Amino acid sequence: MWSQDEARFGLQPILKKRWAKKGNRPAAQINPQYEWTWSYGAVEMQTGNSFFLLLPNLQAGSVELFLSEFAAAQGLCKEKIAVLLWDGAPAHRAQLKVPEGIQLVFTPAYTPELNPSERLWSPLRETVANRWFDGIEQMEEVLINGIRDLSKQKEYLSNLTNYGWLPRT
Repeated sequence: MWSQDEARFGLQPILKKRWAKKGNRPAAQINPQYEWTWSYGAVEMQTGNSFFLLLPNLQAGSVELFLSEFAAAQGLCKEKIAVLLWDGAPAHRAQLKVPEGIQLVFTPAYTPELNPSERLWSPLRETVANRWFDGIEQMEEVLINGIRDLSKQKEYLSNLTNYGWLPRT
């Protein structure tokens, strides 16, 4: 049983509180460009295994590419099936070509709290918070390193996403 979600990251900064000397206001540079990348992520809630891709948008073609790469990486086929918890994003409701071995289970509309993988994005947003990036490629490098670090923390990912009310098999 896997859970999947996407998050948008862009050059408009994610500003977080930070320490500064009393009387000094901390300054944060911003890049006023509107350029975005999307992180697609899936986590097997019980084990903490994860799969991530950075893609340019949240459109049906990118969603199909994610599903195809996910199925290939997990070795899915008729005999080996992954149940993927899926939210109601517009790109998810499109007529998608779902690869063999993936069974989609939809959460009710407007219930992000029911999707465990929504919790993947907070640690990744920390990696890019309060930082200046010259371009989206530079931000993607930082995100890739953050994803690598996060993917190694299987116990943390399992604790983060393994809701007690979800079925275990």
